Amino acid sequence: MRKGKIVTMDGEEVIISVRIKSPRPGQFVTLILPGIGEFPFLIADYKKGNLKLKIHSRKIREEISNRKVVYIKGPLGSPIKIGRSVLLLGENDSLSELEFIINYCKSKGIKLRIENNMSVKGEEDTVIITSPDYARRADRKRVYVYFRNVKMNCMLGVCGECLVGGKLVCKDGPFLKI
Repeated sequence: MRKGKIVTMDGEEVIISVRIKSPRPGQFVTLILPGIGEFPFLIADYKKGNLKLKIHSRKIREEISNRKVVYIKGPLGSPIKIGRSVLLLGENDSLSELEFIINYCKSKGIKLRIENNMSVKGEEDTVIITSPDYARRADRKRVYVYFRNVKMNCMLGVCGECLVGGKLVCKDGPFLKI
């Protein structure tokens, strides 16, 4: 757990100054607010000690706005193994959470296609789907489904609260390979 300082808040975007291990695509952190709780968030970006999170919860943003210091645990979860080309499938609101993966692909010269039409076909070797509802339509070898609304208690794979299909979302995910 690392102590971090709130640098800026702009709508749902929060920048926290904190030194953590360099995250990899698909990992997440937890935001710890002492006396309130621990909340998992995908990493939107991390550069030079500045962690960007997209926080959709108005209650959490209000709680953060009253603090100068927060605590961060992570990066947690398993990174995604990204191939030479990636297809992101999902609704617009969920695609905004994948900023870190999108920026990673662009920085590495990985071919990237973003679609919100779940019936789209393509030749990409990695597919990332933002909703488990669409997983059964996947027909490729390397398909990851983002389980964003699964309850996680311990964030370490101990309690079993986030068990989905024999995998622990907090430890093996939040992107699970199907």
